[in-house]
Order: sequence, then C-alpha cells, then structure tokens
Amino acid sequence: MRNMPREQRLYQELATHLSEGYPELAREAEGAATAVSVYIDWIRDNKDDMVPYAGLGKRNYTWWACNSLLLPWGFDDSNRIIMTEYDRGFTFLKLEEHRNQNLPPLDVAMTAAEWNARLKQALEHVVAFLGDEKIMTVASWIDPMDHYKEEARPESADDAIDPGLMPENSSIDTKVRQREILPGETHEYIGHMLDYQRLARLDLSPIRSFDPKFNMHKMRLEGWAVALEELLMQAGVLDERPRRGREMQYLMNAWHFSLSIPDTKMQSNEIDLREA
Repeated sequence: MRNMPREQRLYQELATHLSEGYPELAREAEGAATAVSVYIDWIRDNKDDMVPYAGLGKRNYTWWACNSLLLPWGFDDSNRIIMTEYDRGFTFLKLEEHRNQNLPPLDVAMTAAEWNARLKQALEHVVAFLGDEKIMTVASWIDPMDHYKEEARPESADDAIDPGLMPENSSIDTKVRQREILPGETHEYIGHMLDYQRLARLDLSPIRSFDPKFNMHKMRLEGWAVALEELLMQAGVLDERPRRGREMQYLMNAWHFSLSIPDTKMQSNEIDLREA
C-alpha cells in the first residue's frame, strides 16, 4: 500500500514516454498501471481479513538468507548480531549522555535555511575530511553539491519554521539530523549517492558492475552506509563539532537496530505485524 502508488506512477510515466513511437507498448504500460491500481484497492478492501502472522518462520528465513542473499548467517546468528549491536549502541549512548551531562543541548534547526546551511557545511566537511585524512581517494569529479541539490529543503521568503521539521511531523531520523546532520548525510551521500556515482563513472570489471539478483546488494549497500556513520565518527569526523553530536550518532545507531528487533520477531512469528 505504501510502495505501489509509486509503481503505478512509473507505469503511467512509461506509457507517456512510449506513446509516440511505440503505441502498442504504451497500451501495455497503461494496462499495468491499471492492474496495480486495482491490486492496491483489493489490498485495502481485504487487509482486515488477512492472517495477522506474516513471517517466513526461522527455517525459511535461514534458507532465504543463506541461499538467496548468500549470507553466512541464518536466523539465529543474525538475531544474535542484532541484539549484540543493539546493546552495544545503547551502552555507548548512555556513556556519551553521562559524559556530556553538563553541556547545553544542541541547537535544533527549525527552518529550511538553517537546515540547508548545516547540510552544505557538513557535506563539504566530510569530503574534505576523507581527503585530508587519506581515508579514501577523493577524485576530482566528487562534488558534494550533487547531494546538496537533492537534499536541500525549499526555503520560504520570510524564513518561517518548516512544517516538516516540527516534532509532530518528523521522524527520529530527521530529529537527529536537526541536531547533528553530519552522520545521517554521510550515510546518504558517501554511503549511497557516491556509491552509485562510482558505478556510473568508473571503469569497473563485469563482476563489480553487475547488479546482483534477488535484492542481494541491499545488504551490502545499507550495511556500508550505516557502518560509515560510526566508523567516520571514530575516525574523528565529529571531533571539531559540538560534542553532543556523538550522542546523536549513537541514538541513530540504536534506532537502526531497534527496527531490526521487531522485524526478526515478526519473521519468526513471535509477534504479528501490528505488534511489530
């Protein structure tokens, strides 16, 4: 229900692109868009009668993880890793909170202009840090403004409070970035956009340039991006910034793993989707 309207829109856009040169294919795309719309309505009409437990079960989950994603860990090993990292993240969060207990709270970005200024500064800072510290090669084509153009929020003439930054309208992820934006944007820019730009720009081997099947690349993609948040913090990227920013990173780290715990419990059918 959340993702399929986008799928429907993509089919409709495809039909528009095909209409002039390939009218038969355009009709197929229009039919697909209609079918998706009908399916969304069917799900809405029937979801209350659907079985509440939707998990694969531990055995099937292990088979999928090991044989489709080619992971070395099945359900039980994955769950142990999740719980260990969850406990570790919360432990370091509490230590940072204690260490910083006498420091003032971080300033919270509430306007688009303030958000954008922090975003630009953070992106320039992390790219310079990577190059200056020789952590990775910063090629001449790498431009953090590529990401800035995508992530910058529309600014108002009177610099009013951005409704999307109000507490009732924002996620934990946004709340963290309003206080320390760098780790989250390191995730999105270095971890994601730059990854895709490398694939598009560099002359890679057929193996490295191949798009793996079964969504296998998601494990590596998200693991890399999430890891970068803390790895670069430990390397010193936050050292010249307000010290409570480390708290924000550990809070976001714990949040990542707090999503995994109900997910695995749902897959093992210990809890249903609503409880998750």
